[in-house]
Amino acid sequence: MEGKISHSGLLARSPEGHAARGMQIKGNEDVWVEIQANTFRNWVNEHLPKDLRIVDLSEDLRTGVRLCALVEALQKRPLKPGWNKRPANQHHYLENVTTALNAIEKDGVKLVNIGNLDIVNGNLKLILGLIWSLIVRYQIGRSKFPPRKLMLAWLQAVLPECKVSNLTTDWNSGVLLSALVDYCEPGLFPHWRRLDKGNAIENCRKAMNIAQKDLGIPAVLEPEYLASPWLDELSGMTYLSYFMKPGSPGFHATLRWVNSRLERPVQNFTSEWNDGRVLSEVIRSLGGSAAAPEKLRTDPAFWEHNQNQALDAGKRLGVKPVLSAKDLADKNVEHLGVMAYAAHFQWVPERPPLHDLINVLLNSTSGRVGEPVSC
Repeated sequence: MEGKISHSGLLARSPEGHAARGMQIKGNEDVWVEIQANTFRNWVNEHLPKDLRIVDLSEDLRTGVRLCALVEALQKRPLKPGWNKRPANQHHYLENVTTALNAIEKDGVKLVNIGNLDIVNGNLKLILGLIWSLIVRYQIGRSKFPPRKLMLAWLQAVLPECKVSNLTTDWNSGVLLSALVDYCEPGLFPHWRRLDKGNAIENCRKAMNIAQKDLGIPAVLEPEYLASPWLDELSGMTYLSYFMKPGSPGFHATLRWVNSRLERPVQNFTSEWNDGRVLSEVIRSLGGSAAAPEKLRTDPAFWEHNQNQALDAGKRLGVKPVLSAKDLADKNVEHLGVMAYAAHFQWVPERPPLHDLINVLLNSTSGRVGEPVSC
């Protein structure tokens, strides 16, 4: 495998900074580092032109050329000030890296304990941390919530049969990934329930191949790594985020269901949900007791109130909130939180209209269905 890295001593970390859940990594740090370095390298290469492809993260970012090109690709604009595309010495390297890091910070990425010299010197641990910050910012999405929480919330919503509890070992068998592929495009992997968990690598390979061919999901993970008990959480999150980022197959699958409940289709899981009308219409379409959208006030001062009413109606249908009413009314609401909450309603049995649920009590023992009675 090109660019194989085996550095022991680097502990697997979750987004919250703790050892990844459910993983006994002591003595296997080199395996973890190899998996994460491979995944992150592949993710970076998805954004770079072929002539700038990276083989070794600790070596190939030293000049700053690839890092600047990566930041430009992620931000979709040229870096200002410009950078040296043909650096000749370490001074040029440091200037390039500084330009890239400054652009990243200006775009809301908080960089901790990393400077230009760390990149130029090839500090792998800090480089992996930097790339993870880029993945969170530009692929998973900025949020005040841990990305792991929102990703799990959506996966649990769309795969109710699978009992998803983590982003690592649950995915080793390939069964969950196959189910996710079939959710994104129903009929693409209909026999996922019959898969033999003992054929983990083959299951992962087949599901990843279908995801890449039919859904356009880059195989930034090797099937062997997805099936490995040492799969680290950040690698799992990086791959799975392709299924749920804006415009992704999972995004469109959930959006299709939402729009099947609406009179007028929506295009996103952010701004169109702020005032509470879309959520109320979805809940009412299932027989819930939310307020009629046309009766809700659209002034931003009333958005949180509208959301509170809708959340209460959702609870009565058995759906627990993922975000608070205040969060839903926030113009900067994270799409994944709204998407996860909306996805839970897919499995709520549609109830008959309220007028069909009226109970009539008679002070009589002689009343019969279909027969007139005296009041």
